[in-house]
Amino acid sequence: MKAIRAGVLIDGTGSQPVRGATVLTDGDRIASVIPALDVEVSDGVEIIDASDAVVMPGMIDLHVHLRNPHTDDVPAERRYQYRVETEPQLAVFYAAHAAHITLMSGFTTLRNMGGIEYVALRQAIEERLVPGPRILVSGMVLMTAGHTDRTLPLTLPRSYPYEAWKTADGVDGVRKRVRELVRAGADFIKFDAGGGLHYPDVRLYSKPEVWAIVDEAHNFGLRVAAHAHGKEAILRAVQAGADTLEHGTFLDDTCIEQMQKHGTTFVPTLAIMHDTITRGPKLGHRDALLSKYPQLQETRMRAVGRAHAAGIKIGLGTDSSGWLAPHGFNGIEFKLLTDAGLDPAAALAAGTSVAAQAIGLEKIVGTIEPGKRADLVILNANPLDDIASLAIPGNVRMVFRDGRRVSPPWKEVAN
Repeated sequence: MKAIRAGVLIDGTGSQPVRGATVLTDGDRIASVIPALDVEVSDGVEIIDASDAVVMPGMIDLHVHLRNPHTDDVPAERRYQYRVETEPQLAVFYAAHAAHITLMSGFTTLRNMGGIEYVALRQAIEERLVPGPRILVSGMVLMTAGHTDRTLPLTLPRSYPYEAWKTADGVDGVRKRVRELVRAGADFIKFDAGGGLHYPDVRLYSKPEVWAIVDEAHNFGLRVAAHAHGKEAILRAVQAGADTLEHGTFLDDTCIEQMQKHGTTFVPTLAIMHDTITRGPKLGHRDALLSKYPQLQETRMRAVGRAHAAGIKIGLGTDSSGWLAPHGFNGIEFKLLTDAGLDPAAALAAGTSVAAQAIGLEKIVGTIEPGKRADLVILNANPLDDIASLAIPGNVRMVFRDGRRVSPPWKEVAN
């Protein structure tokens, strides 16, 4: 057992922070939360003194791409080559490294928007073969000539070993693809409802196909994430019952009304565009491209503000992709959400309790309550006073996942 003495406890439930509290853990679970520092504990209980620090739930990022290495690992001229030439087996090792870095920054649960091959990484982490956060693996349903398919060379096979990029078309085809992904071990389904940021009005799957994807996934108990920037794609996904909307750059009041009706969680992924704007010149992006991004980011920020004001649930997702929105700096999304109109408490909820609800893990993680997994982060600075501090990796003093101290450096400590 452990007794973690917190100078300030932010439990993630929406309650006011508690000054002076003790979190008792037993194995991988939270045993009790006592609003006092001076708590007698039995012999043999490990005492962790964070009386000068802040304790909060392990953070959750709903949208990451773990396969991509950091900027320093692959030079600009080789990034596209890396994406299309690196065998999935090697990409999983890059992903394991990225997952470890992200865990060190206090994110104990991730939803990976990659291929089905990351089932192996998820299992390796759960069996403690490698350190990492809890990972939910996507199964991607991709349309021929769709958003993702069009970014890949014609010569690249859409089959083994590049199984993640297999395409499916027609109602029967997408239903079968969902079933294949369920069989392969996917935790949720992701599909491209519309085009990319620069061609948002391109609608991809037809209404019957979108409905079939969502219906088939829900029949298996899997949730659905829909990539969409433009209005028509957003409406098709939301009205079909997609659980989360990813990006949503051009959503309007009609989209918000439908999201209210269907209970959709909005995952706006502000960090990826923010990073492109701030580091784009250094990374070698073209001026013609960079000139468009500030206005696009402002459009998405306004969409977040309107959605939040309307009561839409906002979940934290960075679109962290290695060389863009680098792994380990995921906490920048909290500050960007406040810039878009959320107060610090709502932003924290976006990356804890709301995120847990969005992926169906609210009974397991997202708050510090008895019976839940002991996913905890000890911080030097209070994020409610300075939300930007969550973007500073050095602010993280300790991370616990399932009751085990995992940082820094990573090592397993007996319960």
